[in-house]
Amino acid sequence: MRPGNDAEVATRRGDDSARLTRRELARSASVDEAFVDELASRSILSPDDSGHGLSDVYVVRFAELLVQSGISLDDLAASIQAGVVQFGNLEASFPDPVRATGRSHDDLAAALDIDPRLLGHIRLAAGLAAREPEDFVQSDEEPILRLIVELAGALGDVRVATRIARIVGEPTQRIASSALGIYDEMVTQPWIESGVLLDEEESRRSSETGRRLLDRAEELLLALYQRHIESGLVSDWATATESLMARHGVVAARPKKPHGIAFVDLSGFTRWTEEEGDEAAVGLADRLVATAEATAEAHGARIVKLLGDGVMLHGDDPMQLVKAALDLVHELPDQGLPPAHAGVHAGPLIERDGDFFGRTVNVAARIADKASPGEVLVSESVTEGASSDMRVTELPTPELRGVQESLRLFRVEPAG
Repeated sequence: MRPGNDAEVATRRGDDSARLTRRELARSASVDEAFVDELASRSILSPDDSGHGLSDVYVVRFAELLVQSGISLDDLAASIQAGVVQFGNLEASFPDPVRATGRSHDDLAAALDIDPRLLGHIRLAAGLAAREPEDFVQSDEEPILRLIVELAGALGDVRVATRIARIVGEPTQRIASSALGIYDEMVTQPWIESGVLLDEEESRRSSETGRRLLDRAEELLLALYQRHIESGLVSDWATATESLMARHGVVAARPKKPHGIAFVDLSGFTRWTEEEGDEAAVGLADRLVATAEATAEAHGARIVKLLGDGVMLHGDDPMQLVKAALDLVHELPDQGLPPAHAGVHAGPLIERDGDFFGRTVNVAARIADKASPGEVLVSESVTEGASSDMRVTELPTPELRGVQESLRLFRVEPAG
């Protein structure tokens, strides 16, 4: 079902006066005009003399999905007549309906001065469904695709656009899916199981409540993103300044007993979550935090923050931190979690709002990246306090991404 090519219908949320013609509705919902006629003939759609309302875009899309699932339009019409299905308050629940822009993907690629194949790859990396070059771009997708290409252009290489799309697309898709899962669990399923038919006023209130919840979730996502960006920029600037000072021989005095930072990460976390699902991933994070908190506390250390697929730990005594990392790597698989690996480094730290920044943190993260499942790797600054109950083995000098100086790296294992 591919609609005709008209100019885009410009609308905004809450504009009740905006109306769609029959052809505009078909194009916006990506269906044939004959399907719109079928819905109108069964009173599933009720246009007036000025045309269709914006929410009719969603009515058409829902109806098409139900037909594809094997439900007839006659049964849908009967359900609406009986009050089992209501489409009267969609504008309260949903954002402005997405619409075809009248611009094909080939047209957009030309306007952005990129290869159409790259635009297709960007779509997939961002979590959007694949489309043919001649298919129209939806109104809510065009700004996303433009922003990704413009960000890549600002970095000087449009080829990184797919990387940007993947960085933004994958976690956003997971967040949206998880948020909708909570809404379904707490709102939709209890309503379905109750079997209660909502009257028009109750339906309106329910729709508006759902819309408010989703809007607040969007506000939360933006606020948390901005907080993490601010924290990350502070960390990046501090680490870069410290590295420049070290490179030019201006090094801050090393504390007599440097503190330690450890990163304990789960191996194969992304694949595990893809196989087990988001709900299992939430349970995994809970078990990870509970185990890490107890283990760190037993060794006089503490969790700094959870990092999705691992934890960052801090300890006044680097060797106690190593013992905590060894215990965690051993214990986490017993909690039903994927295998873990860890990296530990000691040195000067910058502390702010309970978090730690600087070269020591950066190096510890890079050391953890080098560790294999079940392995704990440490720098030479940590091994100075190694005890007799540990076996320390030096490894070939590694190359650590983003670390200028050469570091000696060691594998630490229980002596027994």
